[in-house]
Amino acid sequence: MFLMILFFKNYYRQMLQSIKDLENQGLDFVEETTGCFQVTEKYNRIVRATLKSNPFQNREDETHFYLRLKPCFKSEKVYYSLLYYAALFVSADNPDDARLFWTREAGRITRFINRNKAFYEKYKKTKALKSPSLYLRTYEMEELPEYSNLIANLIALEKYSDFVNRKL
Repeated sequence: MFLMILFFKNYYRQMLQSIKDLENQGLDFVEETTGCFQVTEKYNRIVRATLKSNPFQNREDETHFYLRLKPCFKSEKVYYSLLYYAALFVSADNPDDARLFWTREAGRITRFINRNKAFYEKYKKTKALKSPSLYLRTYEMEELPEYSNLIANLIALEKYSDFVNRKL
């Protein structure tokens, strides 16, 4: 692992700390969610700009980034998008409507897995692999950005499902 990977790992820790700082400010749910989304958008924008001006030096680092690091950044953004959606559409006035909303939301991850069954099975099988070089035998380089996005969505939905289950 070289400098780019270490840079992104450190940058991810900074993003999480910024989110934690916002969560500790005592804001209401919508303000906190909006602020956290803005933090994730800022960090994702910088990641894209960094990648544009600093290409990877080797295939192993690029693979590690797309399968392990990029999904971490993007999943936080997707997660806060889902929370914002929930804040807008859950009924605060009617508990029955709210319960129906959360019940529908609980099915999101199942629908995602059903729509992406081949990806999901491949991901669960290779998730335990610790070395990016082992991934190189499983994923083609042109698949990495697509798999990276699917991984990010899955991670976000897993986190969102935990949130939804606490609401039920």
